[in-house]
Amino acid sequence: MNQLKSEPDFATIVDLVIQKLDGETVIRILEISLDLIELLLSSLPECLIANINDVIICFLKQLSSRREMISEKANDLINLARETLGADFLLPHFISILDDMATDPQQIKTKISALEVLNVLIKESESLDNNSENYP
Repeated sequence: MNQLKSEPDFATIVDLVIQKLDGETVIRILEISLDLIELLLSSLPECLIANINDVIICFLKQLSSRREMISEKANDLINLARETLGADFLLPHFISILDDMATDPQQIKTKISALEVLNVLIKESESLDNNSENYP
């Protein structure tokens, strides 16, 4: 039996799952794929770090899903990422994602979702909170 031997193997799996999620319409496949990412995020978050921008974009796209179960799952996963990885880790990734989306009018729903999460991350950020104490 072929076993996963290293962290790069997880990065490959995550890449494949993200690619599948991007255009998938079958609800059961979406659900299972998001469950796999949830398992990795809760058990082995370091396996997602190499792909974190793609993972975040995936979550943001799923937030605007017309299927309530999928959008709720994506929201739960963003919250889990905040709890697991922390606001200070996620902030620069959300900023770079928003910067990449800046000129794409097709992604307005995703941008709005990203801005809402960014607002929460800024409020939760310890580094930004500490910096504010240094200024009157």
